[in-house]
Amino acid sequence: MMFKEGMVYRDKRIVNICPHCKTALADIDTEHEERRGIFAYIKYPIVGEEDKYITVATTRPETMLGDTALAVNPEDSRYIEYIGKKVILPIANREIPVIAEKEVDMETGTGALKVTPAHSPIDFETGKKHNLDVVNVIDEEGKMTGDIPERFKGMSTVECSKFLCKELEEQGLLVKIENIKHEVAVCERCKTPVEPVISNQWYVDVSDLAKKALKSLRKGKVTVIPQGQQRALEYFFENIQPWCISRQLWWGQRIPVWYSGGKKLYDWLQEGK
Repeated sequence: MMFKEGMVYRDKRIVNICPHCKTALADIDTEHEERRGIFAYIKYPIVGEEDKYITVATTRPETMLGDTALAVNPEDSRYIEYIGKKVILPIANREIPVIAEKEVDMETGTGALKVTPAHSPIDFETGKKHNLDVVNVIDEEGKMTGDIPERFKGMSTVECSKFLCKELEEQGLLVKIENIKHEVAVCERCKTPVEPVISNQWYVDVSDLAKKALKSLRKGKVTVIPQGQQRALEYFFENIQPWCISRQLWWGQRIPVWYSGGKKLYDWLQEGK
C-alpha cells in the first residue's frame, strides 16, 4: 500500500554510509562526537587572471577532488566580481564555476565554499539547484575512487587528505592548516566516522506525516516537556528528510521487494547523459 501511494520508493541520493559496517544508515543511526580535525585553507586559481585566487577553508581536503563549483554569497563584496567566472580545481586541474548562493555564510571560514554534491547533503541540494555535475570520489568502504589522479586511488580518506595537503603545499596553494576540534557524525554501533555517499537505497517519504504532527503540535494537541524544547521539535518537523530504511546487513527485517530487471529507475543524475 505505501509503495503504491509513493510513500516508499527507491532513489539515488546522498546517504550516510558506515565504511566499517558497510551499510547505509538513517540519520537516527548516527551520533555526533567531538573529534580532532583540521581546517585547511586552499587557494583556487582564477582562470585567466594571473596570481589571483579564491581561498577556501575546509575540514575535508580529500573531498576537493569531487568539487564541481565554488559558492559565494551574492552580497559578499569580496567575491562579486568572480561570480560567473571559473577557477582551476587544484590537483585535479579542471575548471569549475563560481556560483552565487545566498545561503553561504559570509562570516564562516573565508566566506567561499567548495561545493561537492557527491559527498555533502547540503552540497547535494546545492548541486540540484544549480544543475552541477556530480563527481563521486569516495566509495562505500571509505576509499578514494572515481575520476581522480591514479596515485590517490585506493587510499583511505585520512591518508588522501595528508597527501593532498603535502602536494598543495609544494604547489604553493596551501595557505595554512589549523588544528581544530569539531563535531563528527559517527556510526552508533562502531563509532566509525560515516561517509556521505550517493547510493541507491529505499526511503519512506515522511513529509506528510511531519506536516500533520507539526499541525497538532502548534494547535496544542501535543504537550512538549520541557516546554522550551517545542521550537526544537518544530524545527525537526519543518526540515525533515526522507527516511532511509534499507540496510546492507545480514540481520534485520528484509524489504519485501523483487526486481524483474530491464527497467531503469528514474535518476536525476543521469538526465541529459
